[in-house]
Amino acid sequence: AHLVDLRTLGAGVQYYSVAVQALLVDGVDILESQSKPTVAILDTGTTGLVLPKQLFFAFDTARRARAQEVGIKRSGNVEVQLAPLNLSLGRSNDGKGPVLKLRRGRIPELNAALDIVTPLSDDAGSVFLRAEMRDEELSTKVERPTVIFLGL
Repeated sequence: AHLVDLRTLGAGVQYYSVAVQALLVDGVDILESQSKPTVAILDTGTTGLVLPKQLFFAFDTARRARAQEVGIKRSGNVEVQLAPLNLSLGRSNDGKGPVLKLRRGRIPELNAALDIVTPLSDDAGSVFLRAEMRDEELSTKVERPTVIFLGL
């Protein structure tokens, strides 16, 4: 995986962001129905995973379906598959990048559970807000990726 510079798409600052190839919830890729590429901002100030509402609803649907089979405490396992080095934004069929896993349950060493997945309104979570406002004023349309926040 490698860093993606979102400033070229209108972000006001440089983030530690990486292209995401797949976002698996209990083995189901909730990005398959997405038409836009997805980027994860790696954020030490975030606990767990923060998703735009549309992806959060897809996460919740997949989690609830799995919970019917294995129970609520064993469902909602998340794997974020990062894009391989040969791919910046988009999807790749020829290779897999590194996988980050959201660990379920309490972590004894920390006495904490960090498996939190929360929704974020599109307006509050937009790293492109100023650019989007400028686009609206100029009546232009720039295709930007879906952004998720991934705690480290």
